[in-house]
Amino acid sequence: MSRRIFDWTMVLVTTLLCLLVFEGAARLIGFAPGATHALAHEDDNGWSAPDPTLGWVNKSGMARSTEAGNALMSFSADGSRVSPLLHGEKALLKVLVVGCSFTQGYGVADDETYVHFLNQRFPQIRFENFGTAGYNTLQSTMMAERLLMQWQGRERPALVIYGLLSDHLRRNVSSGKFIMSLIDADGRYISPPHARLRGQEFELEPYRELAPWPFERRSVILSLIHRLWINYAYDVDGSEAEEVTRRIVERFDQTVRANGSRPLVAILKRDRPIEKLVRPGSVEALDCSHPNYGTDPALRTGGTTGHPSAALHRHYADCIGDWIEQRLGELGS
Repeated sequence: MSRRIFDWTMVLVTTLLCLLVFEGAARLIGFAPGATHALAHEDDNGWSAPDPTLGWVNKSGMARSTEAGNALMSFSADGSRVSPLLHGEKALLKVLVVGCSFTQGYGVADDETYVHFLNQRFPQIRFENFGTAGYNTLQSTMMAERLLMQWQGRERPALVIYGLLSDHLRRNVSSGKFIMSLIDADGRYISPPHARLRGQEFELEPYRELAPWPFERRSVILSLIHRLWINYAYDVDGSEAEEVTRRIVERFDQTVRANGSRPLVAILKRDRPIEKLVRPGSVEALDCSHPNYGTDPALRTGGTTGHPSAALHRHYADCIGDWIEQRLGELGS
């Protein structure tokens, strides 16, 4: 064996040993190859079902939250979250509610969501909750569009409410960090419908899945490298995310108005000025965020972690309910 071949062999062996040591050490400190999927379409206990346009929707039946208390969550055949006090089709007014897990009520029981509390407060109004965990502003708008189309020939909802979070900014542009938080049972990374700015052009991007690399689900090293690549390849500037969000919110507003209903953007959580989320004067927005959400353990299902607790859902219902109370005459006209 020549000296050059020997040297290259030693380099290869040393590299392989280093990779094996790194792989073993990473596993010992808690890293695992692949990732735990957040949208378990194939799991009978999961709450979501695949959808070719929206990516996923609520699945009919019951599912338990994975957060403290393991609340049982029920969904109707149409994907709406069950409210035990949902009023009949002959209710004087109908209100459609869309949004993410905060609206869906992930982590709390059917009678603890803010939509349920609204049904409780207004016996003359039927509030239908189509909030879906993980949704961004565009998905919520597309869901509203789908439902309004289905309502053709029926009485239009008087009001369509969208629950907005500042977290939706990164979802609205499908940033790398958000993509890595949504993985299906087959290890595919999920990029939901979103939008980007190409110069001054506003472009919508469809739902797509990013396949895992070969052997990624067997190797921590490959998993980490792929995640780093996704984070880099799908990095988005914060100002672009803000502008994209404002434009999608305006699309929501225009879509709802075009279908004969009144839109309302209810801001449920924000960590920045409202104008970073909604262009002043462009839409009707209501700030229902709670200043102590990040510090008061009574406001989250797990104390310092988790989704909004029943107490915070009550706060949302009071905020939105007071707004509705003042406009009952307008909504009923």
